[in-house]
Amino acid sequence: MDKSRGDSTASAVRQGTVASLSRMTSPDPLALPAFVISIIGLCVASLAAIVSTVSLIWQIVVRTRGAHRVIAEATSGMMLIDHTGKTGPYLQITARNRGAAAVTVTQWAIEKNDGSGNALTIAVPALFPPQPSLPHVLDAGSSVSFLVLASQVAAEFRGSDPAAAQPVIYLATGQVAKGKRGQITFD
Repeated sequence: MDKSRGDSTASAVRQGTVASLSRMTSPDPLALPAFVISIIGLCVASLAAIVSTVSLIWQIVVRTRGAHRVIAEATSGMMLIDHTGKTGPYLQITARNRGAAAVTVTQWAIEKNDGSGNALTIAVPALFPPQPSLPHVLDAGSSVSFLVLASQVAAEFRGSDPAAAQPVIYLATGQVAKGKRGQITFD
């Protein structure tokens, strides 16, 4: 083999390697803009995630504030004269809507729960003349009251502790609003 020919071949291989290395190490004119674009894309995606999270939280707040919140209350010992000349004491069962949406009251009752897990619901007829008709639309921020003679309720709760009784309001949504126990007395 000819030494000059071998040297020229080796020299060509070295020059090709050097040329390919120089191509690999030369800066790509599009490399920097691609990196910048990926950073901008990451920032936009992060901002979108933050905005969507804030929007979801705001929708939850609006939904809970915009819903109805009905509270059942009972007042005992009201003395009134009805159309038959009877005086009380009467029980007044009040449904208050503290939410921002209207809801329909379909029924009201008094529930007796003795702590054994069994609850007896007594649907009391509205006997007092100025009773609102049922179903009754309860607007936001309004209330409706139902009256019944305490003696009628006491007859249903014979031998029971009145502290176990609580007012109950049934809504058209299927929900039930229960008042606190101990608000009802039969005196």
